[in-house]
Amino acid sequence: WIHPKRSVVGADSRKTLQDLLTVGLIDSVVYETTQEVLTEQSQLLEMELLHRLYQQMGRVQDQREDQAAALAFAEQLYQVKLLSKSDWEQYKATAQSQPLTPYDLLTTCQQTQQFQIEDFSDDPVEFYKELMEAVLEGLPNLTYQALEVKLSYNEDYLEMGFNMPRFVHLSFQANGQLYAYRFYDGSYDATGIKTARSHPINQDFYQGINKYLIDQGSSQRLHYIRTADNSIPEGQESSFVLALLEEHQAKVLQAQQQLSVAKMENYSQQFTTAHIQQALKDYETIGLLDQLWASAREQGKTAVAMAKIEQYSDVLDCFSGLLVKFDWQNAYLPDHYKRLTNKLSAGSQGIFQPQNILDEVVEKEGKKVRKYGFELNRQSYKTTLKEVSGRLDIRFLELIATAMEEQGLDGCWHYCRLEERLGALYEKEVRGFIFLTTKQHTFLQEKQPSLFLD
Repeated sequence: WIHPKRSVVGADSRKTLQDLLTVGLIDSVVYETTQEVLTEQSQLLEMELLHRLYQQMGRVQDQREDQAAALAFAEQLYQVKLLSKSDWEQYKATAQSQPLTPYDLLTTCQQTQQFQIEDFSDDPVEFYKELMEAVLEGLPNLTYQALEVKLSYNEDYLEMGFNMPRFVHLSFQANGQLYAYRFYDGSYDATGIKTARSHPINQDFYQGINKYLIDQGSSQRLHYIRTADNSIPEGQESSFVLALLEEHQAKVLQAQQQLSVAKMENYSQQFTTAHIQQALKDYETIGLLDQLWASAREQGKTAVAMAKIEQYSDVLDCFSGLLVKFDWQNAYLPDHYKRLTNKLSAGSQGIFQPQNILDEVVEKEGKKVRKYGFELNRQSYKTTLKEVSGRLDIRFLELIATAMEEQGLDGCWHYCRLEERLGALYEKEVRGFIFLTTKQHTFLQEKQPSLFLD
């Protein structure tokens, strides 16, 4: 507010500036810089002066808040032992004049490694090999051998007119055990084999190391961390940090809004290599893998060794056809229930063998409905399903269960949760069903109770 008896030009602008400093509405730095402006400009309306000061003090306040937040975050890092005492003391002394962003501060911490993408080869094999060498050599108490990186392509997609997905197979040995991980690396046309790495970096590439840490009984896991800059698409960042973290340390970083932790890693010690191998033996003992060809069983075991295993359904999903998965939002597709019924039949160990499957959309009272049914051992089963926004009608599964029960067939499908990994950057939960006989279900309910959600 400007007093009506005050001049709006000339010397009184300097008096207004002095008054604002005296009452503490501006600081000495803003005062000095504005004095220079008044010296250079012969006239400055007080409204212009106040507007200028308002903007400057707004920036000063923002800086102070950033400095306070950075200092608080640095203290958190010190409390969880990511920042050493000497680094913490040094940062406190310089924070006001040289504040660091949370990402820059993280790069100074213990148990972290920063990587610049441009420092590594454009060739996809050499890129991940050089990167893994740098990661492995930076980890304490880990001696590795036989680091290997391979590429594979699914050329079947080319025959269907699509680009073929490319996968990276990354493995190393430590303590006599092979640790491997296979991940998606984009899709390519027929010339893709000759192309340089052009897709986002896979933020899960180091999972073989976390497998090693689980086997060692370590309470630490590697995490991929980048700055939370919305202007840079995920996977396209020029640098990132890998941090070897305890669970409570990871939660501190995950809560920091200016950092993006790709995913909170699983700290369970359950799925060691030995535990996974025992699970495979259990499946063989109860004959769960007998329905697969010998080649499919071996391919499945190889896939298990290359996968990220966090739950029993991850193991089962490595064997093609053993888990029946489907998205509940695609019921609008033609013959969708027929295809799902055939998938359920294929995964039923030969017990559920429907014939003459009916899947037909018709009009009823002005609304679309779907006639669904099948024959099982010459007995006909039919029902009417709803057509609602492409969502599956659960009654198709209920009809199958009714038919199985009426005919005294041994076994049924059990629902298990499954995280389906899509590409490098995200996941979605899908519904997975596994068919088990009564004896198989009893055995697994005792040995692997967490497999079941029903």
